[in-house]
Order: sequence, then C-alpha cells, then structure tokens
Amino acid sequence: MSPPKSRKHNKINFMKKQLLFIAFIGIILTECTSNEYRIKGHVQGVKKAMAYLITHANNVADTIDQAEITDGKFEFRGSTPEVIPTLLVLSGHSLGGLPIYLENKNYKIEIDTAFIYLSKVKGGGEAQRIADIYRNFEVKSRKETAKYQKEFLTLTPEDKRFNELLELFDSIAQKTRDNQEAFMKQHANSYLALEYLASTIQKSTLTELQEGLNQFSPELQNSFSGRSIAAWIDKLEKAGIGKPAPDFTVEDPEGRSFHFYSIKAKVKLIDFWASWCSPCRAMVPELKKLYNEFHDKGFEIVSISMDKKKEAWVKAIEEEEMPWIHGCDFKGNDDMKVPLMKAYAFWGVPYLVLVDEDNNIVAHATGANELHKIKEALITILLGK
Repeated sequence: MSPPKSRKHNKINFMKKQLLFIAFIGIILTECTSNEYRIKGHVQGVKKAMAYLITHANNVADTIDQAEITDGKFEFRGSTPEVIPTLLVLSGHSLGGLPIYLENKNYKIEIDTAFIYLSKVKGGGEAQRIADIYRNFEVKSRKETAKYQKEFLTLTPEDKRFNELLELFDSIAQKTRDNQEAFMKQHANSYLALEYLASTIQKSTLTELQEGLNQFSPELQNSFSGRSIAAWIDKLEKAGIGKPAPDFTVEDPEGRSFHFYSIKAKVKLIDFWASWCSPCRAMVPELKKLYNEFHDKGFEIVSISMDKKKEAWVKAIEEEEMPWIHGCDFKGNDDMKVPLMKAYAFWGVPYLVLVDEDNNIVAHATGANELHKIKEALITILLGK
C-alpha cells in the first residue's frame, strides 16, 4: 500500500494542471484571433523553384507573395486585411494555377506537378471551402476520364470503341458542368460566384455587370473582387455610348504628335489594332469598304496601333495599304494600366469606337462580326436613315 500524498504534492499537481489549462486556452485564443495567413506546401520531386501568389483584377496581374521551394517544401506567411482571390503558380514545374482564397488562416497544400489545378488543399476559410468543392467536380471528372486515356490513345477514329469513349467523355464533361452550375446556383451569394462574374467582364455588357453585381450582398460588393468589378463598371460608364470620347495624344508614322480632337469630321472611327494582330489585319478589307463608301460624306478612320515597335507598325501600314490617319503611343497593350485601354475600357484588339463630330461615342464593336453596328450608325448619322 503506497503512502498517502502530501497536501504540498497535491497543491503542486493542481498548479501544474492550472498552467496546462492556461497554456491550452492561450493556444486556442491564438488560433482563433490569428492575424496572419500561413500556407505550407509540398511539391514532390522539386528541389529548387519559386512559388507565387498572384491576383488578377481587370487584366492587371499583381504578385501578393512569393516563396522559395527547397527540397520540395515552401511556405507563405503574411497578413491580409480581407479575403483576396489569388492563383498559386510555380515557376516552370506545373501548368496553370491553383485558386487560393487568401485570408488569415492556415493552409496545407500538396501540389500536383502535372496540373496544379488538381492539387489538394486543406484549411483556409469558408470561401476556400466552397471553391474547393466546386473545383473537385472537375478533379473527379479528370480522374474518371484518365481511366480510359491509355486505351483511347491506341484507337483510331475508325474504331467503334473510339466513338464510344468520345461519347463517354462528353457525358462525363456534361455531368460536371451540370453539377458545377447547380452548385453555383446554391451558392449565388458566395465569393466563388462573385469571382465567376469577375471572370466574365471582358465579354459582359455594362447592364449585365451592373445587374450581376447588385445581386450580391453589400459585404461582397465591397470586397476585393466586388470593388474590382465596380471599377470596371465605372470605366465602361465613362467610355459608354453617349459619353464624350476621351482625348489622347499619339505620334504619326512621320514622328509628329497629334491629339484625337484635332481631327475634324462628321464621324470618326477609332480603330484600335496592332501589326501582330491577325484578326485586326483580316478586318482591313472591310474597313477599306467603309472608308471608300463614306469618306467623301464626312467619315474618317483613325487607326491607333497598340504596337511597341515603330518599325513593325509602319511596315504593317504599308503592307495593308491603309490610306487613312494613323497614330501610336508605343505603350503596347500588356494590361489595363495602358492609358488608352484604361480610358476606353477595352481588353484587347481589334476594338472599334465610332465618334460623332462633337466627339461623343455612338457605337462600339469588338471585331469584324460586329462591324454591322458601325455601318448602321454611320448610315444613320451621314444619310439620316
């Protein structure tokens, strides 16, 4: 029979328990009130590389954080005042990017080096959880089709099995789309749905964006992506039909500068293009038809190149035999920080803006398939029809 413990011994045990309890509570409180994010990642078979967290708002990419991969491991650590949608990308070791909704939480990531979008993510907040469920529909789809990949590569279009597998792949893809669409509807007021709207701004009209953004809660409207969409809406409104066309100064092929408002005509067409843009150059014959038909009635074309090199620009003008006014600021079209793209709210070329004699915008077109809009507006203004 062991001797009874002394009161002093019991008191020491009690104090130890109190200290352990206080330490435990401290850990919980620290985790609950964390003001930093911590992302631990593992990449099988990669000794040295770089990992980046990149945002992409209104065609402007920005690196939020970067980490060195050493012996297959990397870690991001920092803080953010709000949820920020980012893409995790690796330098030269995996295709694409992995959506990470960055907030002050802990994350663990196992990178798929073949296709980073299929990587495994643990942790994060509610926005990450919803995004991962949505992404996993595609992950499951790819795994399902991968079962038949080797067999499919051995077949030819003449094989019966070839067409059977094509039909199977189509049905798997359709099921994935249906599941993702249903999930998106169930989470219509989520960051995932807001990011989807943000991804459509290149092809959405002003009205579609306004109505789409208004469907979200005030909290999401004021989020990183919500503010980005609102900023694009503001640009569209300022460069919309009925608004004054922003004036600008460019250089002509002879090196003389001029500003757009100095060109006088009843109607002016701004043709944003580039020497390296095949659709732009393919549209030149159609622009020539408009020019020949309406120039003597007060119509002028002002082609503004998004080239950076004068030699390529001037050579293209000569090759295409474009007889109208030309200008360039040699700033390119890399992102929405380019002044002309920012002022006229367009993402790429070709892009056409029709302006009346008071320099008010009367029509837009994004290429040859919308050139009829320009011609209809021209006929209305010049011929009164």
